[in-house]
Amino acid sequence: MVAGEARFRHVYTRAGSEDAVAERWRGIVGERAVVSTQAGLDDWFGPIAPEVRGRIGDVVVASLGDFAVFSSVDFAIEMLMHGFHGSVTEDELRIPLLIAD
Repeated sequence: MVAGEARFRHVYTRAGSEDAVAERWRGIVGERAVVSTQAGLDDWFGPIAPEVRGRIGDVVVASLGDFAVFSSVDFAIEMLMHGFHGSVTEDELRIPLLIAD
């Protein structure tokens, strides 16, 4: 199953197939995205609490440059959108956060 946003897709797999699925995605997207299994995400998210682990895909596909992963069947509304963010590029990681008191 595929979930998440076009620039940061979460892929849910059968138990034990994470590495094979990640390798297949790497072969398809090449250098246009960083593909990682959940086991390799501590660098991005820090330690993942057990209660949220199920919300994160077994494999994640983090887009680079102007690349994104679309599905007109699963996420048709995204085909109408003009801009995306949410990946691990330097620009996307520097989006400011405004906190109001």
